[in-house]
Amino acid sequence: MPTAQSTVTHEKLLDILHYDESSGLFTWKESRLGTKPKTKKNAGCNSRGYVVVRIDGVLYGAHRLAWFYVHGKWPDKHIDHIDGNKSNNAIANLRDVTRAQNMQNIKGARSHSKSGLLGVVFCKTTGRWKVEIQTRKKRKWVGRFDTQAEASAAYLKAKREMHECSTL
Repeated sequence: MPTAQSTVTHEKLLDILHYDESSGLFTWKESRLGTKPKTKKNAGCNSRGYVVVRIDGVLYGAHRLAWFYVHGKWPDKHIDHIDGNKSNNAIANLRDVTRAQNMQNIKGARSHSKSGLLGVVFCKTTGRWKVEIQTRKKRKWVGRFDTQAEASAAYLKAKREMHECSTL
């Protein structure tokens, strides 16, 4: 069974779409009926913050298509949006990274977080804020802190030290 990556060729991609490297936008070179459009129509739509484009019934992430369009090959790993904006598909904003590197873009706490801060948890037994950080599937103890602000600052410092791709 072909993967989504293998269903469209680089030649076909160049034939049907135009990609603006500075804006990150794709436009159709022809209408879906095979005629030249009067105006360039944007290709794709928003899906959970990411732009997706349907080609021959297959949905592609525009960030992955942009990489393929420019480099002539599919990305080896994950495409990271350097600025954290999932819809900014300008080629200068994209990089091919490991999943672990891509996860370093998480800037906020998960929706179920009680502290509302990334990496910070309140410890009921001590009445203090505790911080742990994980890298390469190993947890590292950062410490306990009297205030949320101190705990958050310690987490961000540890994150910058431990993760080479962190944008925080």
